[in-house]
Amino acid sequence: MLRALLNTVKLVVEALTGLEVENVEVHTYAGRRLYVAVVKSSAREALEKWLRCAEEFKKMGLLVLPKWLGETDVTVDELDEYLARLYTKLGIKIALEGVHIDLERE
Repeated sequence: MLRALLNTVKLVVEALTGLEVENVEVHTYAGRRLYVAVVKSSAREALEKWLRCAEEFKKMGLLVLPKWLGETDVTVDELDEYLARLYTKLGIKIALEGVHIDLERE
């Protein structure tokens, strides 16, 4: 059953984004299934296409995020901006109450 569901997610992602999906991982986030589609593209290409398709994913009830196999061709600041926009479109809320995160930039 799970294998069929993951294959369906793969086909939906490929149809909406036009990207080749190598596989789909499943995780749990806030009691929901979170799918991570591993795509054969650069970061910028994957994130741009995800932003264009996020509302369709949301309408289908799919919480899907990209993981790219190609070049990470965005800066840390750009990645932050892409993810903030993507999380907003997908309805993902992140709370970091009482958490200290030390991000070193290279």
